[in-house]
Amino acid sequence: MTLNIVKAKVVKVTVGAVGGNAIAHIIRRGGIVPEGVAPDKLQHLLDRGLIEPLIVEEPAAETPREPEVVEIPDGDPVEGWTVKQLKAYAEREGKELGEARLKPDILTALGVEPAPAS
Repeated sequence: MTLNIVKAKVVKVTVGAVGGNAIAHIIRRGGIVPEGVAPDKLQHLLDRGLIEPLIVEEPAAETPREPEVVEIPDGDPVEGWTVKQLKAYAEREGKELGEARLKPDILTALGVEPAPAS
């Protein structure tokens, strides 16, 4: 399906069956011509330069990302680790985090005791 955009200040098109219940549409510059306009009428508007085909660029295919490599520090997790490090540690060790998404919740799920307040 080709979409057309109005170039003229205003264009009037009719949508519907010829001799039947047709509806007139007034479309301003930059508007999209609706579906249902007779092909010969579209061609007439194109030939007069009142409308032009709308070129829609397809989004570029997303290139697959390489998995991010997270360096996990030696030893047991501590509060100084990042969320990514904590999640990578949990995955490596086969530990279930459940619904934990925030750092304090992840630390709790991993059994890390919070540092005492000073």
